[in-house]
Amino acid sequence: MARTKHIARRKAATRSQSAGGPEGAAPAAAQRQRRRFRHRPGTVALREIRRLQRSTDLLIPAAPFIRTVKEISGNLSRTVNRWQAEALVTLQEAAEDYLVHLFEDAMLCAIHAKRVTLSKFGSIFPFIAFLSFFSYLKGEREGGRERLAVLDFFWCLD
Repeated sequence: MARTKHIARRKAATRSQSAGGPEGAAPAAAQRQRRRFRHRPGTVALREIRRLQRSTDLLIPAAPFIRTVKEISGNLSRTVNRWQAEALVTLQEAAEDYLVHLFEDAMLCAIHAKRVTLSKFGSIFPFIAFLSFFSYLKGEREGGRERLAVLDFFWCLD
């Protein structure tokens, strides 16, 4: 390595001298607040999706769901006003399962139409799917072929 001359340099001023205030005062650059860390878009959403898929808890709060069920049953029939707790839990599980699958299908439609989020069309699809749910319960569908036909019809609307 080649020999070089050392250059005389000034010593940096101590903190107390440069800050101009009491000893231990931080410089202006350090006084600025540090920027808060932000996750990239979608990272937190994916984490939440994984957490919800891992859990087996019900998503809808129990008390408002029970109040709604009792209110609807009271409006439809004056004679039925008592519900077993197990029946209400079963009804809530079925309702949540249906809604989750409904939004899965609506999201598939949005992805097929090259959209990232559900649009107004996404609110039309669940209504049509809700009507087709009753025919599914009656057993009028075989192997889901009619379901695919309905999805193909709505995919063509875009």
